[in-house]
Amino acid sequence: APLTEEEKKTGFLERPKPPRIAVRGTLEEIQEYFRANNWTDGLPIIPPTEEAVRKMLTGTSHSPDKVIGLMPPENWKVTVEGVAINAVMAGCKPKHMPVLLAMIEAFMKQKLFFSTVRSTTSFSFPVVVNGPIAKEIGMNSGLGALGGLGADPSPNAAIGRALRLSIVNLGGSVIGINDMGAIGNPARDTFSFAENEKESPWKPLHVDMGYKPEESVVTVFTGGWFAAGPGTLATLDPKVHVKTLVKELKAFGGPYGAMIVLTPLLAQQFAKEGFTKKDLQELLWKEASVTFGEWWKLEWISGLMEPRIGQPGWWPAWYRDRTISPEKIVPLFPSPETIRIVVVGVGSNPFHQTWHLHKDFATVSVDKWR
Repeated sequence: APLTEEEKKTGFLERPKPPRIAVRGTLEEIQEYFRANNWTDGLPIIPPTEEAVRKMLTGTSHSPDKVIGLMPPENWKVTVEGVAINAVMAGCKPKHMPVLLAMIEAFMKQKLFFSTVRSTTSFSFPVVVNGPIAKEIGMNSGLGALGGLGADPSPNAAIGRALRLSIVNLGGSVIGINDMGAIGNPARDTFSFAENEKESPWKPLHVDMGYKPEESVVTVFTGGWFAAGPGTLATLDPKVHVKTLVKELKAFGGPYGAMIVLTPLLAQQFAKEGFTKKDLQELLWKEASVTFGEWWKLEWISGLMEPRIGQPGWWPAWYRDRTISPEKIVPLFPSPETIRIVVVGVGSNPFHQTWHLHKDFATVSVDKWR
């Protein structure tokens, strides 16, 4: 049909400014109002009263009207107060504010996230917290850490939920409008945890990225699909785990990066066998190889992989040489560093998980948001 006059309009639509007081009423009436306006993640929220938001703002020294940046998918301006409002809704505490502000800054910092938040591929955004702040606010790095469990009452779940609510309320995300995930992803709702630095035999994630051990840092990734292995590996033999990890890495099909989560018991066993974290990354990168012919047949080769050949940190320029034998064995992933290794959980089982990630990520210091 011909375009209507409304459809012919160009330029930008201004976001309608919501009233300072959105609704008054009973808890049930407030919940229904927020749900009807698409201001929730589908679960009940803590009403963000003015008193509750003022209390949340005591967790940072920054002004409530300070603009942090533009939030995808709709590029709306985000203020410190906006983060505080969604923090209340998610069940966060004032002491969580520096982590929340760093997390939101990191999310807006990475350009790739402006695409993946809209994607039909159902991305999630894993959040890893490192440094002293994790212990200060009671984040869980041990038993059940990736399940959102913890204390006071559950910083892992609340912080992860705050990101999802912020994407909805500060970024304008609506399922079926600009959130087009074909299946959806349960990991996108509360995927936040702290690394178990105390029991890890290796340097933590933020030190790998150039930060000092005493710094507090938030890292936000994009991807977030779990690769199921052949079953629980209740074995201390690193060779068995390497074999399984390689199968999981090769099963992704989109070979940009991965986050391998090891329990302390398994990480310590690798260390006893003489592995540094770098050793393990390089071994997995080398073993997760395919033929050159197979590499060029990967699902996302034309749109996402081929354009990045020769760019810094990606596949070397010689990958473009189609005269190379299709039987030549080549690494699937761009570099060993794109296989991130994080230690989390407890020592009750030598267990691992493999999560598919994109190579692109963002890190932000928490300390500047105190």
